[in-house]
Amino acid sequence: GYTDLEDIADHLISNGVTVQWWVSCDDRLPETDGVYIICDRRLNGNPWIHTAGFIKASSSWCELHGIFYDDRYGRYSEQDKITHWMPLPQPPKGE
Repeated sequence: GYTDLEDIADHLISNGVTVQWWVSCDDRLPETDGVYIICDRRLNGNPWIHTAGFIKASSSWCELHGIFYDDRYGRYSEQDKITHWMPLPQPPKGE
């Protein structure tokens, strides 16, 4: 019944497991600077999933080369090909 599902959900949440959903860039962009998982269509229109930096001040995505910053270096030349994004998952918990 629902109690079992709720117990499972509570267990997952308490252990840091969250559901990640793709967010369409047409709907909204990230609210903070950071590194995100993105999907773009740079490979002949086919989906390519990887990470990228986002800079809120300029609402732009940049390639990651260890660091990212708000200038022309590393900026995606074709911003419109990025279709979706999602936050990075939590890192694994180690002993």
